[in-house]
Amino acid sequence: MSKKGVLLCILPFLLIASGCSTRSLNINSFYVALQGIDINKLSHLPYELIIIDYSFDGTEARELKDKDVDKLKECGKQVFSYLSIGEAEDYRFYWKDSYRENPPRWLLKENPNWPGNYKVAYWDVEWQEIIFNYIDRIVKAGFNGIFFDRVDVYKEFASEDSSKNYQKLMIDFLKNIIKRLSDKGLYSFKLIVNNGEELLFKDYAIFRNISGLLAESLYTDGVGNIREEKEIKIRENSLRSLRLLGKCVMVVEYYVGGKDKPIIKARAEKKKFLIQFLEPSLSL
Repeated sequence: MSKKGVLLCILPFLLIASGCSTRSLNINSFYVALQGIDINKLSHLPYELIIIDYSFDGTEARELKDKDVDKLKECGKQVFSYLSIGEAEDYRFYWKDSYRENPPRWLLKENPNWPGNYKVAYWDVEWQEIIFNYIDRIVKAGFNGIFFDRVDVYKEFASEDSSKNYQKLMIDFLKNIIKRLSDKGLYSFKLIVNNGEELLFKDYAIFRNISGLLAESLYTDGVGNIREEKEIKIRENSLRSLRLLGKCVMVVEYYVGGKDKPIIKARAEKKKFLIQFLEPSLSL
């Protein structure tokens, strides 16, 4: 996409955007650690924002307390909780053993790549109530915001079924979350989405209230192979547009070889993207 094309893409947002959203996110570094959470180790990491699970091991029994989150915040960090809204996980507080034999209407097929994770009918009110409950726990623990995973699951639904507008259903779900936070007076509670950057261009309420975006495997295919240049540029230009509009854009790459790292890092930084090279396990 040319510079002119990028300008035309973002012009409608520039025309209607007035002032900065209270959910804006200004950071210079980030880190993601979803397993092996250790508060002392995390407190000494040289990053301004960290994304962690809301629990030490994912279970209700080991949920982080406000004192744990406060310790990290006192070290100058913004602390975000991981939350999958497009899949259910069988170790979370909401899971019932009976689901395996008698699944609720919102619980769908298991993810073959991640045993114990199940696609959900994210538009179902029962599932959304579970997520609202989950968010309440995260807010209570004192997190600065939430990192929403699997928002792009709507693409998988759309590729299999054309009977519903699955993208709009995800937009509506996110808007329900935003409204609930606003109704509770949580106007500065920040939200980051994992992938799904096109959603920010589809709805202004989403654009205004999403603080940033994490793009996984922008430059590689997730197993260390560099993507084709045309494929990279299509997504890179969309992310660059969001960056120009003041959104925080983070990139995570996996299995990147030593010779490729400095090239990818320099390219990302030229676009004003923050970048991390991490292991797929996202362990601390």
